[in-house]
Amino acid sequence: MKKLKREARGDDVGAPHIPENASSAIFDAGRKQLLILTDDMLLNQLRRDCPQIANTFDSLCQTELETLSQVFSRSSHVLLAGVMKMSEKEFFLKTGMLLMNANSSFVAATQLLRNGLFSSQECLYEASWNKWQPHCI
Repeated sequence: MKKLKREARGDDVGAPHIPENASSAIFDAGRKQLLILTDDMLLNQLRRDCPQIANTFDSLCQTELETLSQVFSRSSHVLLAGVMKMSEKEFFLKTGMLLMNANSSFVAATQLLRNGLFSSQECLYEASWNKWQPHCI
């Protein structure tokens, strides 16, 4: 408790502990904070943070994920059927492959959202028949 009171007054609290795996440090003079970045940040994000965020996301958005999965399955069916019919025409085959890439990008975007790796104002948008409604989380 005494340490917290000293910090609140702005007293010198001694040298900060710098971990061995520190890669860099940034001092924020306005906030009087030292931000320490470590070499294991990516691994911590992937192994510790993402699974917890994904589990919560799955619980909260189960219905929406099921709907997205149905849309994905149906669009995959249409794309594959089209690619199989047009396999002899190079232009249509390449177009179909580009659309399959778009489908893969949809999966990747869903995974990024599910793991909490999105940055735009932390808002999700829910589709209705005639408008998009923001839902901030």
